[in-house]
Amino acid sequence: MPKYLGNSPLIEAIWQIRFDVNPSLAVGNLLPGILFTALEGNKKGYQLKQLPFADIPVAVSNTDENLKYQAKYRIEAQNLPYLYHIGEHMVSVNCRKPYEGWEAFKNKISELVGILQKAPFEFVNLRTSLRYINFLPKSIVPSISPWLRITLHVGDFSIDTTPLQIRAELPEAECTHVVIIINPAQLLVNHSNAENIGIIIDIDTIAHGKQNSLDRVIAQLDMLHQKNKALFFNEILTEDTINKLNPEYKGETV
Repeated sequence: MPKYLGNSPLIEAIWQIRFDVNPSLAVGNLLPGILFTALEGNKKGYQLKQLPFADIPVAVSNTDENLKYQAKYRIEAQNLPYLYHIGEHMVSVNCRKPYEGWEAFKNKISELVGILQKAPFEFVNLRTSLRYINFLPKSIVPSISPWLRITLHVGDFSIDTTPLQIRAELPEAECTHVVIIINPAQLLVNHSNAENIGIIIDIDTIAHGKQNSLDRVIAQLDMLHQKNKALFFNEILTEDTINKLNPEYKGETV
């Protein structure tokens, strides 16, 4: 697999942890302040923003799986690629463009886990996931076939250039991949000359089993990254598509 892509399709990387805590603690209202302080938010230009789900009572959100893991607060800065989401049962760190590579992102994840380890809560039933969202512009991948290792038919109809939106769960021994493919997709871009029509490939790799140790969560990071990357390069992209992305096989791992 390539170490680096000169023409990277990555638009966002997301690491998320889900957990349970003592139900008498409103973690979704306490943890944002703890995280903001530990990140030196004021010094680094971060802003703490309340999201619409913060208005939903905990007693209501805890009984609805569609609400339980929604973020209530966001911490972000305009000049930094990293942002954080916090809810009653979840925390995530997102890396938008420019993606600084796996080691830099892994360090941010480890920093976040270190903050959680010092928080005055006991986190149990931990579930972690690593998600990469990629955008392949039409100039590079004009159609599903022969550029992706995906073949779809409905009877005699071949699903290739026609509009497509699929979601599939692909299980492995240590994780499950939730793959979403959208074609065509349109991105909101900052530059008027940037290509914004193409194919979205969204891979969310979820570790099997629930942990009760944040140290174990750190130990899972490289596995999640390797499994997600292997699926993208070995099972979805063809060799011709990889070559179009200007691969480099030496240097820092993406």
